[in-house]
Amino acid sequence: MSTLVASVAIDYFLLRQLDLELEISKRTLNSRRDSLQLTQTLEQHGISSLLDVRQSEQLVYTASTEIPDLERQIAQEENAISILLGK
Repeated sequence: MSTLVASVAIDYFLLRQLDLELEISKRTLNSRRDSLQLTQTLEQHGISSLLDVRQSEQLVYTASTEIPDLERQIAQEENAISILLGK
């Protein structure tokens, strides 16, 4: 019984950690999208280069690829907790 309780607790705290990571990743993505828009505007006015725009695009892409992975991990942890609880 104590092993079961410990497993549920560990999975719960991991789930909370993943939830926080997802929130941070979503905020990061929004911030990088805003930065990309600013960089594109600067490039259109000759203040920034196309290289800066491409780097900003890469940052947006990288941030957007982290979110589905975190969502998958969250679903797995939720399923693990459900199994442990017999649901």
